[in-house]
Amino acid sequence: DVYYDNSGHTEYHSLQTSLRQRTNKNLTFSINYTLGKSMGLSGGDGAPTFIGDSFQATQDFFNREAEWGPSTGDVRHAFVSSVIYEVPETWFSSSWSKSVLSRWQAAVIFRALSGQPFNVTQTSQAPGSRPDLVDPEGAINEACCDVRGRSLQYLNPTAIAPVPVSTVSRATVRPGTTPSLGLRLPGYRTV
Repeated sequence: DVYYDNSGHTEYHSLQTSLRQRTNKNLTFSINYTLGKSMGLSGGDGAPTFIGDSFQATQDFFNREAEWGPSTGDVRHAFVSSVIYEVPETWFSSSWSKSVLSRWQAAVIFRALSGQPFNVTQTSQAPGSRPDLVDPEGAINEACCDVRGRSLQYLNPTAIAPVPVSTVSRATVRPGTTPSLGLRLPGYRTV
């Protein structure tokens, strides 16, 4: 049997800052930073039509508060900067080139975001089963995903242990200790 509950609780707090400077007629710099924190009970939505992190994600229906953790899409740090250069009219001598080529803008945008949270799940007949997190500090392989390509294994498998499964029900015998959305993906940068 499956029980659906459309109750939920989410909170979002953030600090947002921006700085924009036009150094001269043709050059503009912009820097934006957000420090945010989005928390919820299994993503904050337990309705059956939700496709995010909360659909069948509750380990213990009678202890919903244990599901309190980061919400899907929680990004702690977001940094965006840009430089815009407007081509001046003085670069061109003919009226045709001034009218066609001047006032164009060239821009570079840099964006860096911290990683989003994700769930580690365990195969079981109980939806939302999570394993035990035996080494929280060592769960992420710090040598992963760098430009030198030392390792592509992001999770350390020795830091995670499966919860025993009942031979009768095929469900985990207890909730796992891995928090709801308790680990984070690597951050990324784009230009």
